Amino acid sequence: MKYDLVQDNIKMLYLASPRGFCAGVSRAVSIVELAIERFGTPIFVRKEIVHNACVVRELTKRGVVFVNELDDIKKYNLDADIQPTVIFSAHGVSPEVFKVAEYMDLRIVDATCPLVERVHKRAKKYAEDGYNILLIGHKEHEEVQGTLGVINSACGKVQVIERIEDIRNLELANPCKWLSQTTISYSDTLEIVHALTQKFPFLDGSAGLDICYATTNRQKATYELVKTVGKNGVVLVVGSKNSSNTLRLVENAAHLGVNALRLEDADAIDSKLIKTLADAKNIGITSGASVPEHLVEEIVQKIVDKFPNVKAQTITTTVENTHFALPKSLQQ
Repeated sequence: MKYDLVQDNIKMLYLASPRGFCAGVSRAVSIVELAIERFGTPIFVRKEIVHNACVVRELTKRGVVFVNELDDIKKYNLDADIQPTVIFSAHGVSPEVFKVAEYMDLRIVDATCPLVERVHKRAKKYAEDGYNILLIGHKEHEEVQGTLGVINSACGKVQVIERIEDIRNLELANPCKWLSQTTISYSDTLEIVHALTQKFPFLDGSAGLDICYATTNRQKATYELVKTVGKNGVVLVVGSKNSSNTLRLVENAAHLGVNALRLEDADAIDSKLIKTLADAKNIGITSGASVPEHLVEEIVQKIVDKFPNVKAQTITTTVENTHFALPKSLQQ
């Protein structure tokens, strides 16, 4: 059933910009694609190269094998004269994982986002300099696990702060430094840092946040999107359920008072959602930093098919021009 709208009551469809792939994700996906061309398949990737189910499915069809841990590669019984290629995801890994890969004689291609690498370097220096370290982020997230591994390998002392409530019973000795996951909420992190410096005046809160430019830009774009859509509208956030930056966009939009819903892809648009969209005054769409643009385009097309008189408009808050170089082993 199509929902025809009278011409003077056109439903607006607002698209946030920037959205979708950031430079780190684009680099990571390109690394896998180039590794397929250079080394052939199978190509092994530890964990998901980026947190998006569609990207993982598409790469799997091309011969990429995603493994949870490096030991899982052994069960594939490759010929003895073949050196398996393993790619580390954009979220980064601990030094211990590198050691295991070297021990297994794997060809290593590191797709860690350069902004995550920057956090790793600071974490290593803080640990070696004897600081007590606070790491703000989600403990089970792969990026945080990698950063913890860097600190532990340097014999550093670290505590993870996931939410402002964690500060209540926190004990901290000077000297201390803090770091953060790159894909968490900018505003939530500021609140945590403020609460930390209030409780521990000796803690230096002036250091720049580690949250990456793309995460911040998408959160700002979502803020403008919500303001434009209005509280009688619906904001659709495209992305996978294990994508931290996608979930933060949903949370931020909901916090601002709009009906915010996460969609994996166009298949998630069922009759119930169509009814929700029909009742909404305006519709907004954005996507997490690991979402390919074609998923957004397919969702837009499905909405246009259902609402013939919908009018689309892009709301641009920032133009991104960041680009990260590929690993030297793939720079030909």
